[in-house]
Amino acid sequence: MQFAIVGEHAAMQAVNDCVLSHLTDIGQKRGKPLVLFHTGPPGHGKTELAKQLARAITEDADDYLLIPVGGLRDDADLWGSALGGGGFGSMESDGKLTSFLRQKQGKRCVVVLDEFEKLRGLASALGWGQDKKMYQTFLQVWQEGKLTDFGSGGTCVSDNNTRGKEIDCSQAIFVCTTNEGQDKIIEFAEENHERVYGKCGSDDVDWIQSKFVRKYKEEVLMKFFESVSPELQALVRRINLVVPFLPFTEDERHVVSDLEIRNVLSRWRDPPTEKRGIGNIVVHHTAGLVDLVAQGYAPMEGASSLIGEAQRVAQKASAAYYNGKLEQATEDGHSRKVCWLHTLEDDPDTVTVSLKEPPARSRVAQTATQCHAKDAKVAAPEENEPEVSAPMPSVPDEFSF
Repeated sequence: MQFAIVGEHAAMQAVNDCVLSHLTDIGQKRGKPLVLFHTGPPGHGKTELAKQLARAITEDADDYLLIPVGGLRDDADLWGSALGGGGFGSMESDGKLTSFLRQKQGKRCVVVLDEFEKLRGLASALGWGQDKKMYQTFLQVWQEGKLTDFGSGGTCVSDNNTRGKEIDCSQAIFVCTTNEGQDKIIEFAEENHERVYGKCGSDDVDWIQSKFVRKYKEEVLMKFFESVSPELQALVRRINLVVPFLPFTEDERHVVSDLEIRNVLSRWRDPPTEKRGIGNIVVHHTAGLVDLVAQGYAPMEGASSLIGEAQRVAQKASAAYYNGKLEQATEDGHSRKVCWLHTLEDDPDTVTVSLKEPPARSRVAQTATQCHAKDAKVAAPEENEPEVSAPMPSVPDEFSF
């Protein structure tokens, strides 16, 4: 998992320890699913870590279900119209979650409820006791490891075969992601920077749980469920692990910035298409450009803020392409025009495009940026794309694709 996530060493260590414990004989004998809460500001890998967890511990790709809670129309979309009743879902709906748990019962699987806090808005819109019923169904699944299958209430095939039977949910792992209380997580990270960042071990994870998570459960999660109904605070006691995701360090911002610049520019190597009018160009970028993009990081937005900055600076290269400024550029061995996207040496906030390799910014900056890539775990590069390597005796003057 560490090769697909930038930073978040404490979160990965916590999830690793908890999941391994759950998969032991002791964990399996409890007969209950594992419930994780990934919490923190958006754009820091909460959903991605859940996806990588599923890849690591399940057999098939379809053993993973992602439910964007914000897209649910009513509770029938989750549990089916026999349990639901808000009226917006199909009257013969089986429910995404019910259907998935029925198909995967007794088999290890991962369910991600993305932006779980948005259930509160859904619950307030339902009324007539449906809000409590929806949460109590979660409580049954999380507490007892089973779900009573009422079928769809319509003519679904499942009605004849499964109605009234219990679905075994004990092998499922539920991951709820939430931004609730993100300001508290950012404040905690700033106050305890030396302890919470870096390559955290189990002792550091235990320290974070004792110093922050217990307080977070009381001040954030308990209040969240109490706002729906006081008795639903029992759901908090069924959460096996709360995993705080921390803002990026300066090193990690540079890694994400470099990756996002690559993601934008690497697509232009291929020939143009009807949807993408730009192509057959190779755009190199320098460490100075990475520094500039990294400055646009916003903790409350995470990687999204860096994606926006990467797209903004890349517009310089696309404008040069459409304005015909690259026609005089040299070509590589594949008949692709070659140019450099970089900042000016005397004005590091200005982005420009050159047809020749620009003067290198200080080698200190180059080495620092490469150190960022070494310290933070980075996803493997695409085929034929060189990696961002650790500092070597001879440091290159720029990053290239």
